[in-house]
Amino acid sequence: MRRNPLVFILVAAVAACSGSTMTGLNGGGGGGGGNGGGTSASVTIRDYAFSPATITIKAGSAVTWTNDGPSSHTVTSDSTGVFDSGMLSPPMASMDPYGGTSSGQTYSMAFQTPGTYKYHCTNHATMHGTVVVQ
Repeated sequence: MRRNPLVFILVAAVAACSGSTMTGLNGGGGGGGGNGGGTSASVTIRDYAFSPATITIKAGSAVTWTNDGPSSHTVTSDSTGVFDSGMLSPPMASMDPYGGTSSGQTYSMAFQTPGTYKYHCTNHATMHGTVVVQ
């Protein structure tokens, strides 16, 4: 059976675009120098909620949010301008002949300064979360 090369290129392009990652810049939110050597933590966006809703990390660590829900979401600081992911797309069915899906978009933010950072989804008023930095 002969395969159409255009289908292969299209599938590869969709897979490359759908798994993109956005990284938060430390302009104002994390603040301060710090020694960097933190770890990472994960929050899943699913069923119109952040899970876990509250996460505690050490200063210098990063949090990565992954949209695994059925619609687009944001990760937006309650304090204006601290951090904002922009729109994170949900997972999408790919054109993979085996029925696979692509991952939803992710957003990562490094937190350098201890404190409590509350955030929400601008699309869904009931979605709230908190990052506690020690």
